Amino acid sequence: MCPGEKIRRVLIIEDEKAMAEILAIRLKREGYEIYIAYDGEEGLEKIRSQKPDLVLLDLILPKLDGRDLLKIIKDDEKTKDIPVVILSGMTQQWDRNIGLELGADEYIEKPLDMIKLASQLKNIFRKRESSSS
Repeated sequence: MCPGEKIRRVLIIEDEKAMAEILAIRLKREGYEIYIAYDGEEGLEKIRSQKPDLVLLDLILPKLDGRDLLKIIKDDEKTKDIPVVILSGMTQQWDRNIGLELGADEYIEKPLDMIKLASQLKNIFRKRESSSS
């Protein structure tokens, strides 16, 4: 993180607690402020209350499925511009296509390459900044 650079808030919505914690530790090292939700309903509540700059979303979640949550995020005027990166163990091209068609900015397969993930997040923020200038 460079001096004067805005601290980005990232919401991790992941029901596997160990995975969520590993992601949180790694992304905190990159300078992100991290929030975690362990199910879809909690994730939706935190999206509305915390207004994250980016959401990392698992597709298979209790209480509210990741695909349904993504649709809610993208259909809501207040949240539709929040970038969403799907993190999923579902590796079929079909799953990727559905996620991207629903509005995800990126689809990353598990197991995650943490260096690649950090790089992709930086690229998403860079693209967003350049398109808003």
